[in-house]
Amino acid sequence: MFTHIEPFRWFWLSLSGVIGLAIGDALLLQAFVMIGVRLSMLMMSFTPILTVLFGWLFLSERVSTPEMFGILLTVGGIAWVITEHNQDIKNGNLQTRQYLLGILLGFGSAVTQTLAYITSKTGLQGSFPALTGSLVRMLAGTLAMWLITLLTRQVKPTFQRLSAQPRSVLFILVGGFIGPFLGVTSSLVAIQNAPVGIASTLMALPPVFLLPVGYLFFKERIGCQAVLGTLLAIAWVAVLFMV
Repeated sequence: MFTHIEPFRWFWLSLSGVIGLAIGDALLLQAFVMIGVRLSMLMMSFTPILTVLFGWLFLSERVSTPEMFGILLTVGGIAWVITEHNQDIKNGNLQTRQYLLGILLGFGSAVTQTLAYITSKTGLQGSFPALTGSLVRMLAGTLAMWLITLLTRQVKPTFQRLSAQPRSVLFILVGGFIGPFLGVTSSLVAIQNAPVGIASTLMALPPVFLLPVGYLFFKERIGCQAVLGTLLAIAWVAVLFMV
C-alpha cells in the first residue's frame, strides 16, 4: 500500500502529521491542563478562520462575503467568552499568566491545525484514498512525537507514569481510536471532498457539544455569556449553509 505513494504525497502528508498531530495536539493537550477542555476547544474555533484565509492564500479558494461575516461572528463570540472567563481569575500573577499561556497554546493549536489541513489537502489531491493518507499522517506524527520524547529524555518517565496509572492506558487507547483514527480519517475525507474552509468549520463544532459535557461531568460554571458566546462563535456554520 505504501509502496505506490508518490514522493510528493509522502512529503505533504508527513508534514501534516508532524504539524497537526505531534505539535498541534501537544499544544492542545497542554491547553486542556491550563484552561480546561471547553475553553481550549473554543480557541480551536479560530481554525476555520485561519483555514479560509490560508485556503485563499495558498489554494486559491474563494472567500465569500458570508464567510467574511462568519469570521467576524467567530472572533466576536470567542472574545466574549474569554472576557467572561477572565473575570473569574483571582488576583495573582501566576494564575493570570497560566490563563494567558493557556489561551496562547489553544490559539497555537488552531494555527497548527490549519496548516495541517492545508498540507493534507495538498497531499490528498486527486482521488488518493483518505484512509491511506491518514495512516501516513499517523506514522509521521508518531515518529515525530517519540523523537521529541527521546530528545527531551521523557521516555522513561512516560512509561513510569503509565505503569503507575494503568487505567489511564485504557482511556488513552479509546481516545486514540476515536480521535486520531476515526476522527482524523473522517476529517481527511471531508477536506478532500469539500472546500477546506467549510470542512474545518464543521469540525469546529465541539465547543457546542462540550457545553453540556462540561456542566454534567466536570461541574463547570457555565454562564449565559459563555453559552451565547460559544453559539455565536460557531454561528457561521449556519451562515455557510444559508448560501
